[in-house]
Formats: sequence, structure tokens, C-alpha cells
Amino acid sequence: ILTRYNDAGGAGNYDVQLIIQSTGNCLDTISQTVFINPAPEVEFTSEPVCLFDSTEFQDLSTIGEGGRLSEWLYVLGDGKVSTAPSPNHLYFEAGTFDVALTVVSDSGCTNTSTRQTLVYELPSFSLIQQDTVCFSEQARLIAVSQPTASIAWYYEKTDGESFQGGNSCITPPLPYTQTYYVESTSIEVCISDRLPIRAVARDAALLDLVVSDSAVEMPQALVDFSIATNVPIESYTWDFGAGNTSILSEPSHEYSFPGRFKISVSIEDIYGCPEDLYTIIEVKRRSEIMAPTAFSPNNDSNNDFFRVGTYNISDFNIQIFNRLGIKVFESNDPGFAWDGTTFSYQPADQGVYVYVGSGRDLEGN
Repeated sequence: ILTRYNDAGGAGNYDVQLIIQSTGNCLDTISQTVFINPAPEVEFTSEPVCLFDSTEFQDLSTIGEGGRLSEWLYVLGDGKVSTAPSPNHLYFEAGTFDVALTVVSDSGCTNTSTRQTLVYELPSFSLIQQDTVCFSEQARLIAVSQPTASIAWYYEKTDGESFQGGNSCITPPLPYTQTYYVESTSIEVCISDRLPIRAVARDAALLDLVVSDSAVEMPQALVDFSIATNVPIESYTWDFGAGNTSILSEPSHEYSFPGRFKISVSIEDIYGCPEDLYTIIEVKRRSEIMAPTAFSPNNDSNNDFFRVGTYNISDFNIQIFNRLGIKVFESNDPGFAWDGTTFSYQPADQGVYVYVGSGRDLEGN
């Protein structure tokens, strides 16, 4: 005969009688006291955790008077078990796990309870968009995670505080490549790995505006232009400062009037990086007075007159003085020819004379 003592009766001593009746209606009775051991009341708790955080199981099981809990067996739902009363367990996958706890008393009585424990997935990034910009330009970086997650930006991988949140970051002007870091936090406060995101700044191009001559004279005031560079140039826009432009890589320009001209060129290299360069050239109209150092007025038809050559000269004047500082000749005619006589038409003595010639160029200088 098997008899189950349910919870209503509880554990304790029970008087059991066995009455036997024969076929002749004869009766006999035997009595015996039976002790029923208390069974464990199994209960345990666990809190949801993020993936790769340890789940803490807390045993809350009890047993009635006279009993003692002696063994625990957790079946953790991922193929692992534990015999600790309140174990810590690390799950390597996110999800919901059915965990069963069986508790055994010192008298061998057992009971089992099952409940679920939750492991949250870590947030991840669906988009990490880096940027490459020209030297000293701003970069736009983009990081996208789950819709309910928040994103934090850091200067260093180990920084404690972020410098901003949101899906995008506009950097300051970059003189060099900079690596930032992003971190995503889910609504369950699970934190992703901190990932790098780079803002690549191209090296500054080495550029030099080359001119064939920074000071030229008219006529034939022709200047050649070019750019010395360490990167291939895609486009050029030249302004010669005199109302003329060019898109050639190595243009030439002939100036038709004098002055100081600001030469500018806007270029764009093969990476789309722009740069502006400037220089100044000076264009002059050549003006000069040329004179010989000697002449021989002896009427032999060879070098008998002292003359000067002029080029682009107006308001001409020349004065000739002897060694005593006495003026012996003067003329305002650039085509003059001095025959070596003085104002009194007397032949001047042989010797050294000083001349002072002056004039203005065609711009009045």
C-alpha cells in the first residue's frame, strides 16, 4: 500500500493502524507511528542582464521544521549546470533561458521549480560612416545604431565622459587625421563595444606659383606662369590682374600697359581640394637716355658731334659743364648734336666735361 501525504497534512508523526479481518470475521489490529519528512519549498530569483555580464541566481528555498536543505542542482538552460546554492553564471548568447532548480533535503526529499531568466543583446551599429576631407576642412562622421539606442562620442577609447551624443559629429577643421570613438547604449542600459571612427585629413599640398619674371619691361612684356606641386592638379583658373583669364595649366600672358598686377590662380587637385595662390608682378615701360663717353669735333666727319639716344622720353633736357662748373651747352631737343663750341661759338678746350641729362617717361615719371 502506497499513501501520499499531501501538503495539507504537512510533515510530522502520523499514527497508522492496520486492521485485518479473516474470512470468519475475526479481526486483528496493529498500530505504528510513521514520521513524514518535510519537503523543500523551492524558490529562486535572477535579474535580467546584458550579454557577457554574469547572471546572479539567488536561492530563496525553504523547508519545514525538522528539515534541512542539503543539495542544489541548477539546470541553466544552455547545457550547463551548477550545484552552488546561489551561483553566478555567464551566458554567451542573448535570449530567454528556462532555468530549473532542484533542491534535496537532508532526508532525501526533493522538489523542483522552473523560471525564466533573460539575457539582453548588446546594441550594435548598422552604419559607421567615416569621412575624408582636405587639409584644414571639417569632417562629418555618422554612426547609426538601433532606433531606441543612444549614441555617445568620445575623443579617446578610455575617456570617462563623452563630448557629445547623436548620430552625427561635425569635427573642427582638421590639420591631421583624427580618430574618434562611438558607443551605443540600449534602452535596457546595455553598452556596446566602443568602436573607432576616423576623420581622415589629407596632407596639405606643397604648392608654389612660378613666374618666369616678376618684373618685365614693355614692349614684349611676356610672362610665363605655372604651378609647382606635389599632387596632380585637376583644374586651374588664372586671373592675370589686367582683365584677362586662362584655364590652362601653364599659361603665358603679354601685358600691354605698365603697372603692378596681382596674379591669382584657383586650383583644385584630383581629390577635390581647392587652393588659392597669389603673387605680384611689375610691368614697366622701358625709358632710358644713352650717351657716349667721348667725341672728337675736328671736322674729319668721324665722331664730330656729341649726341644722346633716348627711348620713350619726353620733357628732355641736357646741360654740359666744363671742369670749372661753367655751363657750356644746353638743349631741350633730344635730337641735338653738340659740335664742341660754347655759347659764344668758340671751340671748347679739349678735356673732360660733365653732362646732366633728364627727362620723363611716357607715364610722367
